[in-house]
Amino acid sequence: MKTKPLLKNIARDLLALGGIPFYVLVIIRAYIGHDIYFVYEIVIAGIILLLLSRFFKAAYSVACSLTVLIFISLYYDEPFFTIGASIVWVLLLFSANYLGKSWEEIGKGVGFGIVATGISYGICYLI
Repeated sequence: MKTKPLLKNIARDLLALGGIPFYVLVIIRAYIGHDIYFVYEIVIAGIILLLLSRFFKAAYSVACSLTVLIFISLYYDEPFFTIGASIVWVLLLFSANYLGKSWEEIGKGVGFGIVATGISYGICYLI
């Protein structure tokens, strides 16, 4: 059946939104837009996630994508964008599970994304 390979490809595409190349593209786009505050938020959160990945097993594509989702939603401050991006992010969660990540790993990824985003936001707020 052709449905299974199509679903797998869509799931991989969704999971790529939490990948390092996409994360770097978001940083580059923010830098080009001369929004250094946004760049700092994303970079600090990325460093925190990188450190966490050295000590804990989790779905880091989920964590990275959540960080990007939150900061981009705050940046654009547009409800329609936030709703659409949130729906895509929920689909990313199911894609991670479909591709073999356990719900425990996904949950840890969500938790680490929240922690990294919160710490980064707090640090940047103090600067």
